[in-house]
Amino acid sequence: MRKLFPIFILLVFLLTNCNSSVKQVPEVPKEQAANLNDKAVKDAAKLNNVLDQFAAPSQFFEVPADRESVIKGEKGTTLFIDPQDLELVNGQKLGSTIKVELKELTSQSDLLRNNTQTVSNGKLLVSGGAYYIHITSDGEQAKLKSNATLSVAFPRITERKMELFYGTRDSLDRINWEPAGQEFAAKAIKKEKPRSEEVTSVKIVKSELDQIFDYIENDSTPYQSRSEAEKRNEVRNKLYEDVYDAIQLKALEWINVDMFLDAANTTDLKYTFAGPAKIESANILVVFTDMNSVIQEYYFAYGKNFNAQTISGLPVGNNIKFIAYSILDDKVYAYSTKLKLKTGQSIQVELKEMGKDALRQILK
Repeated sequence: MRKLFPIFILLVFLLTNCNSSVKQVPEVPKEQAANLNDKAVKDAAKLNNVLDQFAAPSQFFEVPADRESVIKGEKGTTLFIDPQDLELVNGQKLGSTIKVELKELTSQSDLLRNNTQTVSNGKLLVSGGAYYIHITSDGEQAKLKSNATLSVAFPRITERKMELFYGTRDSLDRINWEPAGQEFAAKAIKKEKPRSEEVTSVKIVKSELDQIFDYIENDSTPYQSRSEAEKRNEVRNKLYEDVYDAIQLKALEWINVDMFLDAANTTDLKYTFAGPAKIESANILVVFTDMNSVIQEYYFAYGKNFNAQTISGLPVGNNIKFIAYSILDDKVYAYSTKLKLKTGQSIQVELKEMGKDALRQILK
């Protein structure tokens, strides 16, 4: 037993020493990590300012706060505003009017120039349009009351089956989309039958979406020929094909009509910077030219946790436009190239000084 005691002491010493070596692994101090994060936030803001000058302008509408209103955007987004469903974030009552800010991003160019990627928790999405809805009253932000919804009919720009996503932006202004579990339904087309001479009146109960098409209706007409009915149906059908049935939003701000991309084969795309000088930060954009999808990420050369030079999960066989830009001495340096995604590809990014007009061209 006495012979075993020294061996036991030796084992305890070795185990204690091993545990100590694990604890001695150097870690980035919290203060240093916080400083790196602050620098990343500032650099990302500068990079975003470059895109802001090309961003799609917001549309603004002002409606009374004492009755329901219908608002229609330039690209067809239709909002049914009921003031009773709204309240101010600060707890105060609505003012006499409601101001609505609307952005409609329906193309790759729109998404790209507004720094709005189509990614949900790392998974690529195909967009049927991204939208921003911001409501204020008397200069104060409004929100939906508890259990209230906002009825909105969004433009239908694809035949694919789409679902609703809500978006949130982080401290670097990167957007991520969360599925809401609601699918979009194509507006049911109602065919109008010719009316006989004996029919003197017809009462039509209209949905919310039907109300914006009132100019097509004329219920007071007692007689209508078959050719007139067909013409009216053609106009009505065209209008209904351009929008989804109204969906009930449970939150405001960023909304997306999207679907997950089901890609059988994916690959990683590596990129390295070749100059003109040491790049500390850059905005990386991948635009899919054969579908409505955009990936955005930042490159930060400082801090181990920020350095990312590989874009993962890209669908093999798709055509993309790779864009990178950085800011050096208050000048914009950019790079763009087109390629078809293959396994094991890499890009050497050669940034060149670029003026506003040239930058606008590559962001199209």
